[in-house]
This record gives sequence, C-alpha cells and structure tokens, in this order.
Amino acid sequence: MTLARLSVVLTSLIAALVTALFARIFLDEWQRYRSLGEGLVSMQAARQALVVAEKLAFERGPMNAVLGDGDSPTPDHRARLAASRARSDATMEKLVDYIELAGHAADRDTLPLLEETARAVARARAEIDRLADLPRSRRDPVAVRQAQQDMFAVVPPLMAAHTALSRNATDAYRPISEGMAGARMCAELREYAGQLGSQFTVALTTGQPLTPTDHQSIGFLHGRLVQLQTLVQRPLMRLPPDAPARVALETMDRRYFGSGLHFVFLMQERSRLGEPYGYDAAAFAQRYVPDMQPILDLRDVLVQDAFAGAQEARSVARRRLAITGSLSALILAALAVSAWALRRRVVRPLLAAAQTLRDIADGQLDKPVPGSDRTDEVGAVQDALQRLRTGAVEKRRLEREHIHLIEDLERLSLTDPLTGILNRRAFTEALRNSATRADARHLPIAVMLFDIDHFKQVNDRHGHEAGDRVLMRVAAVAQNMLRTGETVARYGGEEFIVLLVHPDPAGAMRAAERLRSGIEAACIDLQNGQQVRVTASFGVATARNALCNLEDLLRAADTALYAAKAQGRNRVVLAQDPGA
Repeated sequence: MTLARLSVVLTSLIAALVTALFARIFLDEWQRYRSLGEGLVSMQAARQALVVAEKLAFERGPMNAVLGDGDSPTPDHRARLAASRARSDATMEKLVDYIELAGHAADRDTLPLLEETARAVARARAEIDRLADLPRSRRDPVAVRQAQQDMFAVVPPLMAAHTALSRNATDAYRPISEGMAGARMCAELREYAGQLGSQFTVALTTGQPLTPTDHQSIGFLHGRLVQLQTLVQRPLMRLPPDAPARVALETMDRRYFGSGLHFVFLMQERSRLGEPYGYDAAAFAQRYVPDMQPILDLRDVLVQDAFAGAQEARSVARRRLAITGSLSALILAALAVSAWALRRRVVRPLLAAAQTLRDIADGQLDKPVPGSDRTDEVGAVQDALQRLRTGAVEKRRLEREHIHLIEDLERLSLTDPLTGILNRRAFTEALRNSATRADARHLPIAVMLFDIDHFKQVNDRHGHEAGDRVLMRVAAVAQNMLRTGETVARYGGEEFIVLLVHPDPAGAMRAAERLRSGIEAACIDLQNGQQVRVTASFGVATARNALCNLEDLLRAADTALYAAKAQGRNRVVLAQDPGA
C-alpha cells in the first residue's frame, strides 16, 4: 500500500474516530445542559417548598393572636388570619404547579406528600377555628397547645419535600449543595424560632406563669437554635465581609440572636419573677416576629446565590455545546480538505510531538519525550521538545523555590518568631482595617493591652529559656480564649495587645477579665521540670467612634495598663473613651 493510500485510510479512520469522539462529547454536553435545566426547575420547586413552610409558620402569629383574644376574636385578628391562610394556600398551589411542570420525574414523587400536608393543614385549621369560637374561659390550654403542635407538624413534611427536591437539583449541579443545605437550615431556624415564640401563647392568653414544661421546651428550642446558628455560620465565615451572604448572616445574628432572643428571655424572666408580661399574644407576635425576618433574608440570599451559580453553569454548558458542535464541524472539514497531504511519517510524529507539548503545557513533566535519531525536521522538533522539557523542569524548580522564599518572608514579616502570633506591625495593620470596617457599620472598636507581671523576675530566677516558655504559654492561652474575629499580637517584650470585636466597654472589660483569669490559672512547665504561674495587668480602651485617632486609642490603653500596675497588678483597668 502506497503512502498516499495509507495516509487516506488513516485519515479516514481518524475522521471516523474524531466524529465518534465529538459525537460523544456533544451528547454529554447536551445531557449536562438538559440536566441543568431540570435542576433549575427543581431548585425553584425546592425554594417554593421553603416559602410554603415560611407562610405556614407565619400563620401561627395571627393564629396565636386569635387564640389569645377574649370570648370573641376581634375582626382585625380574624381578617389577618384569613389573609395569612390565603397566602399559604396560594404558595402551596404554586409549589404544586412547579412540581407538575418539572422535567425531573423524581420531583413529582413529592406530590403525595404535599397532598397529605394539605389535608393536615385543613384539619389543624378547623381545630383552631373551633377553639377560637369558644369563650376564652372554655379554651383548654392543653387543646390550645395541641392545636399549635398540629400546625408545627405540617412543616417537617415540607422540609422532607424540600430535601428531595434539593437532592434532584444538586444531582444536576453539585456546587449548589452547600447553599441549598444552608437555606434548609435557615428554614429550620425560622421554624424553631416560631416554635419558641409559640411557647408563650397559653401563658399570655391566661396571664399565668410559664409551666416547668414550657421552660424546658424553651431551653431545648434555644439550644437547637444555637446549634443551627453554628452550622449556618461555619461555611459563611469563609466569605469576604462584604459578601451578601456574610452581611445577611451578621444581620441575622444581630437582629434575631441579639434583639429577638433577648426579648424572649426577658419575657421568660418576668414569668419566673411573677411580674406582668406587659404583652398579650398579638402584641407579643408584633414585637417578636419582625426579628425573625433576617433569618428568611439569609435563606433567600443563599438560594439566590445557588440559583445564580446554576444559571451560570447552564450558560457555560450552552456555550460549550455550541463550541463543541462548531469545533467538530471545523475539524472534520479540515480533515476532508487536507487528507491528500497527510503522510504517515508526518502525522504520527506530529501527534506525538503535540501530545508532548500538551504534557509540558499541563505541567506533566515526568513523561519522557520520545527519542529519535532522525536528522530531518521531525528529528529537529523532537530535539527541541527535549530541550523545552528540560527548561520547563528547571523553571518549575526555580518557581517553587521562589514561592517558598516569598511565603517565608511574608510569614516572618507578619508573625512573632517566638510565639507564632502576629507581631506589632501586622497588628497595627489589622487595627487600621478593623477601624475602617467598624466605621462603615457605625460600630465601636476596642483594644486591650496587657503585660506579664514581674517578668524580669522569671528570667532572673529561671533563665531566659523559662521566660520564653512563659511568653509562648501566655500567647497560647490568649489565642485559645479569644473569640472568632478577635486578634492577639505580641506588642513588644512581655507586652501583648488584643483587638476585640466591636464590644461596648462592659463587654471589653468582661473579655479582659476572662483572659486575665485564664493567664492566672495557667500552669507553665519549665524544661527543668519545675512549674511557674504568672499574672498579667490589663489596660482596656474603647472608642465609640471607630475612626478616632488610633494612636490615642493605643495611648489610652497604655495609660490604663500603667494604672493597673500602679494599683497592684493582676487587674483590669478601663481607660476613658479617647473619642468621647
């Protein structure tokens, strides 16, 4: 067989293989594109399931107001309850529409669950209406609590439907799993928060103290809320401070876990003390429910981020589908036009050379370059590839050494070599950045400066190595006791400084006292087997104006530290606000 014929046969075979390969790639891209489309519908249905749960949870506010009314519920409370029920029903119908139109067959498997949920909602509403029609004196507290529990019980099936729909969506696009899981936890947070508020309905209706069972339920629900808060916070704390999800998280922490829970605990304390509540069921809901809104806002941000990511992935899949089709056509046309010019002695070496180039470009430098004793152009190409690979290996080695050198220099420039914590320079930069962020949110800023008492005596009595151990132990205690976002640095010698996370003066003093006690309680092992304990004196300075002169803030903390030493050491002194 002549080389020309051989090249035609080989080219035809390559064309067939390329056609099959691109057909498979095109089919895979099409399947991905279609799957992402179905996943987006599943995501919309999953989000709608959370909205249904939200609306049913909102029903409990007007429901509690009606059950807490006098012998006859007020028309306004009746109207609010009817409007809330209408919104719940509308969102449920929209969810059913989403699922019935879904391309994913597994989505439609949730319809029986939703039908059972609708029947449970109808039964619970009927019981609530029956109790509301009774005179107030005949509304059995046990029956009221059971009616509340019946409304609580309709939410878990919706969460199960959301989980199934989310699973269908994440099967199409895995990166949204974290966002959808966070949205689910936010929905559970909102549900538990609603249940926490409902614990007060009977007590507010009857004007009686909470029962021991109520207190126990409140404690359990609070613990569950804190647990869910931690689970929601964990992945979001990796985001930049200005990311929408991070901002929504901080708003939720401030509004609900600050203001909302404070109000709940205030009402619980009034119950323990036998004091008047000062609120009926309707007023309690008007005060408490708005503080739960940031939980739903965070949920919506997480769902929106996940939805945007899936939409972008589908757009990418669409572009890849178009590129794959276009590229396939171009390559096949090029093969057809160039078939007569290809020869075995050119095609195969060039393919090998191309693979070698790809390996080098991809960083796979461990693969050898095919050798050859040819003296023609192909041999020259292979020789050039060998030199290129050798140069790439050397370049990679130099780049790694350069990166390691830069990392070492950066670490040494920012950390104290003895204790491993930030040094004074790095702390100053962190303080300046924190002050800028705090000013943008109108938040205070605080620092605590502390000094190890009688440190020179430790060096004189036990040697400088013992002093180093003391410094390292104190730094470790400080790091372990600080909260998320708080920063400790070695300020010089035996002096340390801490940047606190927007506390008021009382909070700053508590943080300093906690750290002072931790240092005093720490037992430090020396190399000779002895143990020593040390104390520290603290100067705390806070500023309501985050953009006050930072030098003044540090000077105030230093002055307070000297005052602590003058007053006998091992104590905390608060400086006057330098921005006041």
